[in-house]
Amino acid sequence: MVVSGIGMGNFTHMAKRYVRKVFVNIGSIDRRILFITYAGLDTKSLQYIQELVRQYCPFERVYLQKASSAIASNCGSGSFGLLFMRKNEAVISYSEVSKSD
Repeated sequence: MVVSGIGMGNFTHMAKRYVRKVFVNIGSIDRRILFITYAGLDTKSLQYIQELVRQYCPFERVYLQKASSAIASNCGSGSFGLLFMRKNEAVISYSEVSKSD
C-alpha cells in the first residue's frame, strides 16, 4: 500500500482529481474487487465517489469500509482511499504461507 499524495480544496474537485489519478493505467488493474475506505463522509459524498469510479474504472464488486479510528485520526474527516489489486501482483494462498511456519 502506498500513499500517493495529499489533496486539499473543494471535495468534488479533489475527489475527481484523485480518482482520475488513481485510474491512469487501468489496464493492469484487477477489476474484481474495490474497497473504498473512508472517514467522515456522508451518503451523498460516497455515492459521488462510487459514480466517479464507475466512470473511470468499473469494478465487479465495490465495498464501502469505514476507516478505523487510528487511520481516521491521521487522515481526518472527509478523506477516502481506493484499495484494489493489480493483475501482476503475486497471489499467495494461505496454505502456502502457513507451510513456512
